[in-house]
Amino acid sequence: MLVVVAAGNSGNDSWHYISAPADARGVLAVGATFPDGTLAAFSSRGPSADQRVKPNVSGQGAICYVAEPDGSFGYGSGTSYASPVMAGMSACLWSARKSLSNQELKELIESVSDQYTDPDDDLGYGIPDFEKAYLKLTSSGFGTQKANNIRIYPNPFNEALRFDFRSGSDTNLDIELRDQLGRIVLFKRSTVLPNQLNQVEWNGLENLAKGMYLVRIGNNDSQVTGKVIKQ
Repeated sequence: MLVVVAAGNSGNDSWHYISAPADARGVLAVGATFPDGTLAAFSSRGPSADQRVKPNVSGQGAICYVAEPDGSFGYGSGTSYASPVMAGMSACLWSARKSLSNQELKELIESVSDQYTDPDDDLGYGIPDFEKAYLKLTSSGFGTQKANNIRIYPNPFNEALRFDFRSGSDTNLDIELRDQLGRIVLFKRSTVLPNQLNQVEWNGLENLAKGMYLVRIGNNDSQVTGKVIKQ
C-alpha cells in the first residue's frame, strides 16, 4: 500500500509546518498549488523535524471545482483536494507495473517531479509528470519483450489492424484498443510463443468510429502503448 497524505493547511499560521501523519517517512505527503503550479499560501511547509524533504510532491489544491454536499458544484481549496488526485494518479501508474513495491512507486513519482534536482520546503520535489513516469515504466517493455520489437500496422488503418511482436519467453498478452475516453472498444488475449514472430490480426473494423485510439499490449508485469488512427 502507498499511503498518500495531505500536507495540511497551516501555511498561513504561525506554525506553518506539516504535522503527523504527513511527516512519516514512508508516506507521500502532498502540498497544494494553484492551477498554474504556483504555491498555495495555505499549504503546510517542510521540512520534517529530522530535515527530510516535505511535502514530497505537490498538485492542484486551490480553486478546485468540486461537488458540494447538496449535489451542486462549486470551488474549494485545501491540500485535501490535492492528495486524492495524487492518490488516484498513483494507483493508475501502479497498475502499469504491479510488481513495484510501494517505496519504488513513491521514489518513481518523486523522480519525475519538476523540482527533483532542487527540492524546497514549499513544493518538495514539485509537481509530478505522470506521463513521464509511465513512459519510464513501459520503455523497458514487458518481461524480456522490448517496445521496439512490436509493430502495429497499418497506421492509419481502416478495415484491419495487425500486430507483430517477439518475446524471449512464452506468456499471455492482453491487447486492448481504447478510445479517447479510455473505454475499451476491442480486447484480445493472445498466447505468445518464445523466440519467434507472433502475429495477431483484427478484422472487420470498418464500422469503428473514426479518430485516434490507444493500443495497449502487456500483462500483469508491464505494458507498452501506441497510438493509432482510424480513417
